[in-house]
Amino acid sequence: MNLLHNKKAEQGVGDDILFPRVIFAIIAILFFTGLFFFVFRASSGALNYEKVYTKQIILLIEKAKPDSEIFIDFKQGFEIANKQNKNLDDLVIVNNENKEIFVSLTNKGGYVMNYFTDYNIKIEAISELNKLKIIVSKNV
Repeated sequence: MNLLHNKKAEQGVGDDILFPRVIFAIIAILFFTGLFFFVFRASSGALNYEKVYTKQIILLIEKAKPDSEIFIDFKQGFEIANKQNKNLDDLVIVNNENKEIFVSLTNKGGYVMNYFTDYNIKIEAISELNKLKIIVSKNV
């Protein structure tokens, strides 16, 4: 009877050692996968260009007068988006209700920032000229 008791005790100890190692391995895999995707996005330059373009567009919107059209050079943005096979119509998204500009040069992620003016904003991509056309109009 003493031998059976020892085998059961040994089985329980083995399970206690294996479970934390499995959990650690899963956490390590998740961490390094996330790190890999961040480094991949940062190395393509998309992360920095998304921030720069978003801030640049918002500064132009804030200084614009109603019924104006503004053109901005978007050459690097189009190049990065083409490398990532990104749909050119979805590079810059305007949410007039929440007053947000969202720039995404890759298929995952992007950069969003709010603006303060009460104007209606519309943005069109003109890939032939490597430009974005920003149309600022009065809110109706």
